[in-house]
Amino acid sequence: MNPGLLDLILFSEKRKDFLLLLKEGPKDIEEILEELQVPRTALLPQIKKLKEEGLVIHEEGIYQLSAIGEIVVEKMQPLIETLSVFEKKEEFWADRKLAPIPPHLVDKINELGNYRLIEPDLSHTFDLNPEFVKKPF
Repeated sequence: MNPGLLDLILFSEKRKDFLLLLKEGPKDIEEILEELQVPRTALLPQIKKLKEEGLVIHEEGIYQLSAIGEIVVEKMQPLIETLSVFEKKEEFWADRKLAPIPPHLVDKINELGNYRLIEPDLSHTFDLNPEFVKKPF
């Protein structure tokens, strides 16, 4: 893959959000601006770059993902979710060994979503944590 394409997709929140929005289906510019809450002047140059790379099609006032764009966005979303999991608590994940975790669970680590770490103090390591009891999952 062209490293420029990877940079294009992941290094701009506007482009990333725009592509993820189009994953839901074709949209006109007004819908896009309303959903993303960005000014037209900030978004149009980003859209132009995506069109130039063949990820987005603009026909009759409607923007949609191209066939390549659909494939890229489908693969991009789990990557973004995985990065979000690790970025949330970088110091925690840096010290963890993931090898003991079964591969089928590591493959789903992006599904953790908005998690919260609960770490007991050492004097209560073997006690049932009250956070688990009072909050239903």
